[in-house]
Amino acid sequence: MIVRRSPLRHDQSTVRSEICYMCGGQNHHVRNCEFRHAARQFAEKLRLDKESREEFEPQHKKSIRPQYKRGSTSKAVKFMDKSKAFWSETEATSEWSDEDKSEILTDDDEVSALITDEVRKTFNHSDSFISDTGCTNDMTDKRHLFTSDLTPISCRWIKVGGGRLISDFQGDVLIKCPDGSSGLLRDVLLVEGLGVNMLSAKKFCERNDAIGIFNDKEMLFHNNNNELILSAKLEDNLYK
Repeated sequence: MIVRRSPLRHDQSTVRSEICYMCGGQNHHVRNCEFRHAARQFAEKLRLDKESREEFEPQHKKSIRPQYKRGSTSKAVKFMDKSKAFWSETEATSEWSDEDKSEILTDDDEVSALITDEVRKTFNHSDSFISDTGCTNDMTDKRHLFTSDLTPISCRWIKVGGGRLISDFQGDVLIKCPDGSSGLLRDVLLVEGLGVNMLSAKKFCERNDAIGIFNDKEMLFHNNNNELILSAKLEDNLYK
């Protein structure tokens, strides 16, 4: 005897709801989740915390470590946790291989330069800005310098020496020059633990359509009419 089974009937009252795998909520997908940006920032901070712990593991336990060519000893940033940094002896040099550079730098990093311990001590309590040709964005860790409300931004990684800092706020800063003049720097990154105020020479030229001239005495910025709009003297190997 052949028994024919009737097809299963779904309960018409059952409604299939969408589940978000980001927050676990219903009736929306991940791409429409209002918490996706906050979740990404939280995940990035967890990764930074993990990398900071790995920084202090024994050498033989590290699976990936950039190999630098031996050079002069300098001070670089090391991390105790995701928000604090201290300064210790390390070997660094600008003569890195292409493979090392691709491993260290990414398109999302803001490169601020190798800040020495002496520079940090000198400018830690100073409102002065150091002009740097290798810095890709103006940045500071001093909240009182901001003249506008801080604006939340997507998480930015800041390369500093042998470590990284994080920035997720920016605002406008009034910069005062030794001759009494002043100017407004827009979209300055707030980088907790940076220790100094950095003025990006590249960014300044782009925003003001200026030309930068550098020598062993000073850094000069001229506009298209060859008028001097900003200058910085070279002192202790720093333009300030």
